[in-house]
Amino acid sequence: MGTRGLKVWRFRKRYFAFYNGHDSYPEGFGQSLVNSIPTDPEEYRVWLEEKRQMVHKWDVQYEQYLSVPSHINEKQPKLESSPGDVLWTESDDEAPSLTSEDEPEPGLTKPEFLVEELSPSFIAPLNDVFIEWIYTFNLEQEVFSINNELHYYFRTIPRGRKWFGKWSETGFGSVSTILVLYCRARSRMTTLQV
Repeated sequence: MGTRGLKVWRFRKRYFAFYNGHDSYPEGFGQSLVNSIPTDPEEYRVWLEEKRQMVHKWDVQYEQYLSVPSHINEKQPKLESSPGDVLWTESDDEAPSLTSEDEPEPGLTKPEFLVEELSPSFIAPLNDVFIEWIYTFNLEQEVFSINNELHYYFRTIPRGRKWFGKWSETGFGSVSTILVLYCRARSRMTTLQV
């Protein structure tokens, strides 16, 4: 019931992770994510383009959120000083300060997708004691990954319970690493035990 996980979108090498607080098992949350990928070629093309636009929008919003608006830099006094000079003190009336004009513009406020403690990253999120399952939609290479170990192309992911049945349990109860490669030219699956 309290199995935690992440749904991750990867686009332009940046990962956007979203927390799922319960039922993150492959049979529950994982299955619903797989079912969200259309099987019809035309619906798939539209879905993929919509998801890429959605994540691109997040990327732009995040970059704006991290940036200092140029008009703030223009308002700062240009000071000529030498190392060790005291430019102002706390009681100095001349110290530069932000005014109401310097508040972020409406488009530069905290993006809506940053509602949790998970900031976008160029590093893939990893499992830990608190996050047991990670499902990644790689929108560049069109690959769905589970725990950064099992990978399927969006178009050829098995449907039903077959998609997560490829894993084998080790004696310690953890999932062994399996890499699934699809040979597009031959349209067959090759599985390598790593």
